Amino acid sequence: MQDPELPFFSVIVPVYNKELHISRSIESVLNQSFSNFELIVVCDPSTDNSNAEVAKFTDPRIRVFYRDEPGPGGYAARNLGISEAKAKWIAFLDADDEWYSEHLMKMKEGINKYPDCMFFSCARIADFKNVRKRDAFSLSQKSNPVTITFLEYLQLCKSGRRPNNTNSVVINKRLMPSSIWFPESRCDRSGDLYLWVVLMSKAKEMVWLSHVGSISYRDIVGVSKSSVPSIDINKQMVAEVSEELTDCELQALRSYSNRLIRTAWLEVRRIGRFDSGRLYSHFFWTKKDFGFCCFWSFVSLLPSQVINLARSIKGAI
Repeated sequence: MQDPELPFFSVIVPVYNKELHISRSIESVLNQSFSNFELIVVCDPSTDNSNAEVAKFTDPRIRVFYRDEPGPGGYAARNLGISEAKAKWIAFLDADDEWYSEHLMKMKEGINKYPDCMFFSCARIADFKNVRKRDAFSLSQKSNPVTITFLEYLQLCKSGRRPNNTNSVVINKRLMPSSIWFPESRCDRSGDLYLWVVLMSKAKEMVWLSHVGSISYRDIVGVSKSSVPSIDINKQMVAEVSEELTDCELQALRSYSNRLIRTAWLEVRRIGRFDSGRLYSHFFWTKKDFGFCCFWSFVSLLPSQVINLARSIKGAI
């Protein structure tokens, strides 16, 4: 049972050099129609006036923590927030994004309807230069809610229709022991994708709700977008959960990981890093993915101009 003295949600917002946007993010949390939450703001040492913007808020539901050094991707900041969270349910919001006012209320309704589920998500919008578009998964859905198994989740991710992102998830803290948090010391980018797979491998299913919960602003330059992606984290992800999976789940995970490895390798190559080894040596060479691995292994040996052309081919990336 929910302790009436504790907040129902702990909302975690990591902050680093977001002076122009953090007020919008915090206000979108404070303006939620469901008010039983705590807002944990974790400030890395910004070089702008982010901390001063945070300090302007005096709502008693806000708790602010300060770290001594910045952590790529906000992973260390989020992990500190998780460790300090008082609530049973954890939600995240990026400091340059925002929630719609009914988000937590709709999530609370979903939790009440599915009391045994520990992983929830919802629809979301991406904004790029004031052009807004719903995520691919929600555009394909006509029912609400939708229960998604781990195998289905992997298949959706592989097809580019991942049903969640950091701003949309609500997770039961029991699903997140200290050994399963954001990989703060292991990668600078895409550590959230790693964590969702690990958590889903434990939960075995998630519930997706059709309400649009958040807006992600894609034209804002952030630390995670300028950092070097990791190839190894995707291989480690498979190794860490493989013993708990069925044969079908493991095959699907390897196939999804191959897409993440391909994308990370191409990004490393694009920014001029050539020390990541041959792409073919990183792939999981499975029977069903043999054609994919062959194609991209061949492409990776070509000049950069040809690689960029291959990436632009519809369906190839």
